[in-house]
Amino acid sequence: MRSPSSLHLFKLLFFVLNLTVIAQERFIKDSLGTTFELKNPPQKIVSLSPAITEILYFIGAGGRVVGVTRYCDFPEDAKKKERVGGIIDIDMEKILRIQPDIVFATRGNPIEMIKRMKTLGIKVFAIDTGEKIEDIFEAMRKISLLTGDFQKCVGRISELENRVKRIQKKVEGVKVKPKVFLKLGSEGLWTAGRKTFINDLILKSGCKNIGDFKEGWFEIGIETLISKNPDIIIILSRDKEDFISTKEFLLSLPGFSTLNAARNKRIFPLNVNLVERPGPRIIDALEEIYRICHKER
Repeated sequence: MRSPSSLHLFKLLFFVLNLTVIAQERFIKDSLGTTFELKNPPQKIVSLSPAITEILYFIGAGGRVVGVTRYCDFPEDAKKKERVGGIIDIDMEKILRIQPDIVFATRGNPIEMIKRMKTLGIKVFAIDTGEKIEDIFEAMRKISLLTGDFQKCVGRISELENRVKRIQKKVEGVKVKPKVFLKLGSEGLWTAGRKTFINDLILKSGCKNIGDFKEGWFEIGIETLISKNPDIIIILSRDKEDFISTKEFLLSLPGFSTLNAARNKRIFPLNVNLVERPGPRIIDALEEIYRICHKER
């Protein structure tokens, strides 16, 4: 049996070896199955998603970003980049004028637009951040490999993973998991169900997602919400005013005041951009949900 110190050394060596193998890969596939060769790191990058923009800055490639969507507002420097439209209404003329070395696209960008860019000779790497937080980390690694920033950012990605592990360690002994309704930042009672990274976020924080009876993103009915009777309600909000307005809307719904969350005054705000953008700040969201649900506020 290995001693604790030798076991730690073995794990460290295995980790370093694994990173070396990853870093030496010559080819990588995107979410649409297109193969890219890892050579000549791009100097002009366009991002078609706020989450990807945040990832690019996190891995150290922000200085080479030359185009972003109108929704890319973090970090502050991203606001200075040229706007190439929105998530859906992409300005193809601007992208052609910029002549980027690579465009990073994601779920939500029209597949027809991605295909059109490819036919025009634009290199487009499609990223799907998947159903779990681990998929977001994998997306970060792929992007950093393509931009040539893998070696300098791998430690930062590893620290994000360690923060997830620390939260999961804390909730290991939680026997009674609070039921959570997470209201998305849109009108109505939209929430996230199974096979979404937000569902995984709730589960990893040691809670139960009341939306887990259905897959994907959907609007829940007030009758269903009452029957599920959440212990905690988290409202994704832009700011305090947005939170207050949404909370008043919820309290006006028939039967809402009977919910455990309403009666016990356990309705909390959470920055919508932390949760709905599958990037590095998703771990901030995980830690905040843990504090909300386990009263470490």
